[in-house]
Amino acid sequence: MILILLCSGDVETNPGPRNTRSQALIDLEDLPDDPTQHTDILFRLLKEVHAQQMESAKNHAELIADIKAIKTGQKSIETKVGAIQKRLDAVEEKMKTFDRMDEDIVHLQSSVETLTSQQDTLQSRVDDLEDRSRRNNIILRGIPDDRETWEETKVHVREVLRDVLDPLPETAIERAHRLGQYHPGLAPFLSLSYLAPLRTGTGFPHQRQPL
Repeated sequence: MILILLCSGDVETNPGPRNTRSQALIDLEDLPDDPTQHTDILFRLLKEVHAQQMESAKNHAELIADIKAIKTGQKSIETKVGAIQKRLDAVEEKMKTFDRMDEDIVHLQSSVETLTSQQDTLQSRVDDLEDRSRRNNIILRGIPDDRETWEETKVHVREVLRDVLDPLPETAIERAHRLGQYHPGLAPFLSLSYLAPLRTGTGFPHQRQPL
């Protein structure tokens, strides 16, 4: 019975085409007529079955190793994909930051334009105030210079103008100072800023008159 089973080959539920069926280890026609030789054939067949089982186990182990390698590779790929996803998330977050920075830049540009307009307005007012302040300035020349301080120059000018302008209030002159550097023997121009209207008997002081 054992020999018959061994000779029958693999038992398959759905054998399929003939060329795909497992070949029997030995044909019944090849069995010797002497029953004493059946034992040797049985041992030889068992060895072949064992060898096939070992080969099958080896192939199974290799298949398991390949599956483990595939799983390991899959985990590595998943890890790399996760890292790439994190980097993409970081890039998206930076892009959102850049978008917010663009909005801030637009607001800053608007603020700069507003400040520039205000600066231009203030500069125009300053220029206007400077022009208005110069209306009370007159330039004198011919008054000798002796390395005077501004206060000494103011007193000196007041004494000179008293001979020309009558009357001359004490608070009429706001300040007086020389223009340019001091040079011995020269009488540099002198800038005079006055507060009260200055009049002579013939007109305003901006008219050319000898001092």
